[in-house]
Amino acid sequence: MHKKEANEDQQILSKPQEATLVDWIGYQAVVAKPLDRDEIYSLVFDISGVLPGSSWIYQFEERHPEICAS
Repeated sequence: MHKKEANEDQQILSKPQEATLVDWIGYQAVVAKPLDRDEIYSLVFDISGVLPGSSWIYQFEERHPEICAS
């Protein structure tokens, strides 16, 4: 088992939830309404009921390099 797979159960969002979030972030960028990090944190809380830690966004960005925060 890879380290990445071993940590999946500790992630706030499931793989399908995270994929949906990535799609939503991409859609918002396409329609010229990009989300900032605070808005992404808020979405994660709305989806999971858990407030992500301060380093969560950086780990999320590592897992999804197609996401570009400004």
